[in-house]
Amino acid sequence: MKKCYFYTLFWYAIAMLASSCSPTEYRPTDNNCQFVIKKIEGKRKWALAENTQGNHQLYTEFEYDSIFSAEAEPYRIKQLFIGIKDGKYYGITSWAKKLFDGEGFTSLISVHQGPRHSASIYGPLFNEAKVSEGYRFFYKGKTLFEFGPAEYLFESYSSLIYKKNGKWGAVLESDRSQLIPCIYDGIIEIKGHDHYYLVKKGNTWSALDNKGQVMRKSRSIINHHLSLPILTYAEYKAGENGMTYRRIGTENVGQITINPFESPYLPF
Repeated sequence: MKKCYFYTLFWYAIAMLASSCSPTEYRPTDNNCQFVIKKIEGKRKWALAENTQGNHQLYTEFEYDSIFSAEAEPYRIKQLFIGIKDGKYYGITSWAKKLFDGEGFTSLISVHQGPRHSASIYGPLFNEAKVSEGYRFFYKGKTLFEFGPAEYLFESYSSLIYKKNGKWGAVLESDRSQLIPCIYDGIIEIKGHDHYYLVKKGNTWSALDNKGQVMRKSRSIINHHLSLPILTYAEYKAGENGMTYRRIGTENVGQITINPFESPYLPF
C-alpha cells in the first residue's frame, strides 16, 4: 500500500513538473510584439513579449488570463494591448508601459468608436477608460497623454476643463497645475484680444483671468459671448478663415475664440 502511494506521488510530481516546464507558446500579433502563453499551476497565463530577430524581451509577467491587440476592431488604437485579469482590463503599450500606473478599468471607448465623455477643440481626441471614479482619458501623441479620473474632459486652447463630483474646474495643460478649482457649474475659455475664463455659479456668469483670479468684465460682453451659436467641430474648422468667432463645446463648457480685428464689438 505504501509502495502504491509512493508511485502515485511520484507520477503526480512528474506531471506537475511537466506542466510547469511546458514549452512557451508564442502567438504573433502586430507592432513586432507577440503574445506569450505559459501554463502556471495548470492554467494558461499570458504575458506580452517581443520575439523578433535580435530582440527577445519579456514586457510583462505571466499574470493575465488573456491579452488582445486594441489595434483591431472595434477600438483601432495603435500600439496598445489589453490584458484581462480578474474581470478587469489593463492597458499595455507596445513599448512596455502600463496605462494609469497599472490601474485596471472595466470598459473602453476609443476615438474610433466616438468618445461620449470628452471633447476637444481639435476634434475627437481621447480614448475613455471606465473606472469606479468616472473615466480616465488617454491618447498617444509625441508622448503618452493620461488624465483622470473625471466625469468629463474638455481640452481647450491652454487648459483641461474637467468635471468631478458634478462640478467643473480647470488645470493648465502644460504642467497640470490647478488653474480653477472644481466648484463651478460651467467654464468657458475665451481666447482673443485677451485671454480669460467665464465661470458659472448657479445662473450667474463672471470672469477670471488666465491665472484664475477674479477680473472685471462688462455684463454686455459676457452676455454677447454666451449668445454666440455653438458650432460643430466641422463648422469650427470651416470657420477658421473669415469668421469673427469660433465657439465649440456645450452651453456650459467649451472655448470661444474671438478675432479682435474682425469683431464688431470691443472685447472689454
